[in-house]
Amino acid sequence: LHKEYRRQRQMCIRDRLKETDLQIRLLQVDTEHYFQSAPKESHIQYMAFLTDMIVLHELLEVNRRMSALMSSVQWKQTCFHECYTLACRQISMFCSSQTPSHFRKPYFVSEYVVSAVIFLLVDLLLDTSSGRKYKCEVLRKADTVIAQLKTYKIVIRPAIRGIYVIQRLCDLVKGKRQVYDRLLYTSPSPRD
Repeated sequence: LHKEYRRQRQMCIRDRLKETDLQIRLLQVDTEHYFQSAPKESHIQYMAFLTDMIVLHELLEVNRRMSALMSSVQWKQTCFHECYTLACRQISMFCSSQTPSHFRKPYFVSEYVVSAVIFLLVDLLLDTSSGRKYKCEVLRKADTVIAQLKTYKIVIRPAIRGIYVIQRLCDLVKGKRQVYDRLLYTSPSPRD
């Protein structure tokens, strides 16, 4: 009885996530249409950039959450490529030379991009089967994001934390886990 309730609850949540995904995509189409017909003034381009970043982030979050409700094989077949594409689009928008630097300044923009990179890196760590195919590309994207985050002249906490977390995850993906294990087990105790 408990297993049946849990299965039905997961199906209900999955259906809600699918509905949310559809609603966000409809919003995305509406906003793209609006911004395409709007004047090409800088403040409108800025609003379009921020809106795109928010929509891509929300789509990634919805599709990423589906992983908790499916087997890893099922999620890989149905949601992974969508998540991968959404994360890469966020990173590309953020790192593009066409993106004015002031577009990147709101704290949530760097937070969303860091989240996208972390998604890609954690997926590489968890999925060894397809990881090799994407590994070099994801590591290159991570390095590009780190370089971009380091250009900030003002302190933006998500950027600082993001640089640290992304660098550590990159080290783990590259197989430098033993370095952290040695530091963990050989660090002096507070009493020494």
